[in-house]
Amino acid sequence: MDATLMTLFTAYKLARQTYDEAKRRSDEADKYRRACERTLVDYMLEIGVTKFGTDDDMQPIIVKQQSIQVNKENSEQIRQWLLDTVGDDSDYMKTELSKSAVLELVKDRSESGDEIPEFLGFKESPGLRVLGWQK
Repeated sequence: MDATLMTLFTAYKLARQTYDEAKRRSDEADKYRRACERTLVDYMLEIGVTKFGTDDDMQPIIVKQQSIQVNKENSEQIRQWLLDTVGDDSDYMKTELSKSAVLELVKDRSESGDEIPEFLGFKESPGLRVLGWQK
């Protein structure tokens, strides 16, 4: 086996392991941060405090967070609700190309030897996939 090849792969493997560990720790830290935030918010609500000052000039404030779910399963119901509520849904519609679908088409055309327009900015470069990599 080529020694340089093995040295380069070993460096790649270490870098990937380091990245995977950092990602795992980041996910854990975010989960902990969210739990701490929830506990603080719950306690603030329990004692009737909406804001307070700290010794380091920070000011935690309770804010109203809002979210909705818009997905394939409920999109028709939402569109109908918009039509019923405001009479039109055009201000709430977004039409955009699917980058992944266009890329698949371009890959197929490239492999067939078709010319790819320059404005697509299509690039091919060698990449690495490691079979057997455990997550």
